Order: sequence, then structure tokens, then C-alpha cells
Amino acid sequence: MGYVKTAISIDGDLFIKAEELARILKIPRSQLFSKAIQEYLHRNESRQLLDDIDQAHQKPPTATERAHFSRMKTKLRRRVSDRW
Repeated sequence: MGYVKTAISIDGDLFIKAEELARILKIPRSQLFSKAIQEYLHRNESRQLLDDIDQAHQKPPTATERAHFSRMKTKLRRRVSDRW
């Protein structure tokens, strides 16, 4: 999808700060807003991923998972034992 033109309403002080930052960064204001939205979306996706991971770890591991963890530990111990 190409660019989409939109109108937004923001607080005047925030607008002034955005104008100043865009000037300092030497980028168009629309690019600053676009970068800000990209960052916000990235943070939200990361937070959602962490929430999903936390939720997955709230349940105790199944017998199959415990057996798999045990095999992984054994394999890791073998790998590091020759280095120490």
C-alpha cells in the first residue's frame, strides 16, 4: 500500500515539540509522525509477545516438556564440560 494522507488532532505543545524535533533531525514532520507510530507499534507488539510468553509459562510443564528439558540439560552439560 502506498502513502495515505490523514489529519490528526494533537495537543499544541506536543505539536511544537514535534516541529522542533523534526527540524533538529532534518526530516519532514510527517516522517517524524510515521516513525513515532512505527516505534509505538513495535513496542506494543513486543509487549504483546512478552505477555504471551508470560502466559505460556504460568502453566506447569507437561511430562513431555520436562523430558525434553532434561535431555537439553544433559546435552548442554556435555558441551560445556570439555570447555571448563
